[in-house]
Amino acid sequence: MNIDSGDYPYYVSDIRREEMLYACFLRSHITEGRIQSVKIPQLPENVSVFSAKDFGKKNFITVNDMKIPLLADKEVRYRGEPVLLITAPSKETLKSVCESVEIEYKEKEMLESIFSDLNGKTVIYKTSFSQAAGEQPDGDPEIIGSFNTPVQEHFYPDSQGVFIEYGPSSKLKVIVSSEWPKHVKRTVMHITDLPSEKVFVLLAKSSPSFDGKIWQPSVLAAIASFASLRLKKSVKLVLSKKEDILYSGKRAASLFFIDGSTEETLKLKTLNFSFTYYCGACFPFAKEMVETAAFGARYFYNARSVKIRGEACVSNTPPTDFFSGISLPQFFFAAEMFINRLAKQKEVSPLELRLANINHAFFRSINYEKKDIFPILLAELNNRCDFTRKHAAYEHMRKRSAPSFPGLVIRGIGLSSAFQANGLNMHRGRFNQAVRMSLTPENIVKVNVASIPNSKRTRQIWKESVSEILNISPRNITLSYSFSDDTAANGPTLLSGNISTINRLIKLCAEEIRAKAETHGREQTITVEKVSSDLLSRNKKKFLYTSVTCAAAVAEVSLRFLTMELIIDKITMILDCGYINNEAVARQKIENAVIQSILWATRDESYRNLVSESLFCYPGIDRIPEIEIIFRCSENGFEKGIGEIAYSLIPAALLTAVGQAVNKDLKEMPIINERIFGPGETQS
Repeated sequence: MNIDSGDYPYYVSDIRREEMLYACFLRSHITEGRIQSVKIPQLPENVSVFSAKDFGKKNFITVNDMKIPLLADKEVRYRGEPVLLITAPSKETLKSVCESVEIEYKEKEMLESIFSDLNGKTVIYKTSFSQAAGEQPDGDPEIIGSFNTPVQEHFYPDSQGVFIEYGPSSKLKVIVSSEWPKHVKRTVMHITDLPSEKVFVLLAKSSPSFDGKIWQPSVLAAIASFASLRLKKSVKLVLSKKEDILYSGKRAASLFFIDGSTEETLKLKTLNFSFTYYCGACFPFAKEMVETAAFGARYFYNARSVKIRGEACVSNTPPTDFFSGISLPQFFFAAEMFINRLAKQKEVSPLELRLANINHAFFRSINYEKKDIFPILLAELNNRCDFTRKHAAYEHMRKRSAPSFPGLVIRGIGLSSAFQANGLNMHRGRFNQAVRMSLTPENIVKVNVASIPNSKRTRQIWKESVSEILNISPRNITLSYSFSDDTAANGPTLLSGNISTINRLIKLCAEEIRAKAETHGREQTITVEKVSSDLLSRNKKKFLYTSVTCAAAVAEVSLRFLTMELIIDKITMILDCGYINNEAVARQKIENAVIQSILWATRDESYRNLVSESLFCYPGIDRIPEIEIIFRCSENGFEKGIGEIAYSLIPAALLTAVGQAVNKDLKEMPIINERIFGPGETQS
């Protein structure tokens, strides 16, 4: 597919064809239970109902070796699980039929919370790690903390959807918005038994998203393709906005228990992590999620003794999906809140405690400049924000003032640090990305990438990289996207560092072509291919990632007790970002992620206030704070993934600032007025 002119020019919801059928799900209204009976009335002409029985033994798709049901068969695992697929020639008929179908359930007893003690819970993946330097430290931990994060909603204007265009000789054109189109094609071929030459996948126009379109588009494509082939008509299946928000993929909720102890020098003696990720009814990337969090726990902070126990379990909530940062945002929220609590108890600066315990040797080994990167970042951030002085001053003011004094404005400041690992290589290249480039004697360059460019600006950046290295006009460079079976890459875009990883591969290809052209001449077309595993040096393969981004952030807040108002005054971030291709694009991406992170930490659950299926307003914040982004670049460095790091930094910095202001031990998101302005657990 040529991507120079963009993707398929329409959103799925805007596509119309003569004699096409509309499709929708009839979903379970219970949380968990068993289907007792299904009563379907006499159906109007051209109306069909599909159940799990129609799919038979193929009532599933396979994602990362996990089988995921297409329609509920006897057992219902979460509220909103699809039970039936209904097709009709009009939306009105579709709605009428849905209202006339009767389904009886036997519901299981509901848990009060997904964080309840689940006896006999289904653990789908677990890991453990233990390391001690020298003798095992004695004594009990000085501080124990528990922290939990809720699900995080996706926010994108175009709902999940797919359009199946039925053609002559049972050919299917699958138009879908997906970050893993190769998986869509494989899934449709499996469910329909059609050969590759009869299944065509086109990427529909898509709005900017915060992820969540990894594997679930494959579910919609499989179901709609099955119906289209059976009925020999085009089928359009698009979720309503309310349906999409409530039931499609979310960032997994998590629960962390952390304990630790320190020496007189403030260095950590012990650090123990125990965490559980609640994956909803299913999540095929549980291993990647748990191992990524364990990776952070193992390498970020130094301690003489480190113990890690992590697991992912099934919960009776909608399925989870990958979001930016995979599972590091949940981990860093817990870890950074714990470090701030420990600093509070030891009565030392959070900045001082971090500098004493960040794993400098690890980050120096992976940094291209071989420098202690976090002391540099934290020192500049401290100078920019005057953090040390403000933190001490606010602590002094808080101890002297009565926080409940009417009309009083209380200020707080919070600090967090984090890293972001990009370019996952956990399963022998399962998530590899590839670039194939050719240069003809006529100075025509063709670039074939196995990653979806998320904007025209991204495509332009890729072209500019080739143009600069080969000294060829961008007009002579064409980009195409391929997810055919002969490409080396077979993983979703999100797991590969879309811009940074692909741009590095493009540069490697262009440099090799230039070298070959200089050595062997230009009489024949020169073709080279690079995959993301080429970016891993031997000493980094055990770390699973192609690059690591380091960053730190400060949040400054004000609380007005008379009006019960929380105001986020300023967010400051500094990033060790390597080489920046386009600063304006990078800055905008990070600022968007900062705002999204604030929503997650404050009022992300407001989606439940939806009043209609046709109207949806994004939850907002009263005031967008001042956001300052500081790039620490290097002309000798390479591109790094930076768009995800805000999710790991902002929530902990924000809650720490609020906690300092009200002198409360905040342990969970989202921040709500009753929790910060009402009675609560006060910090000692």
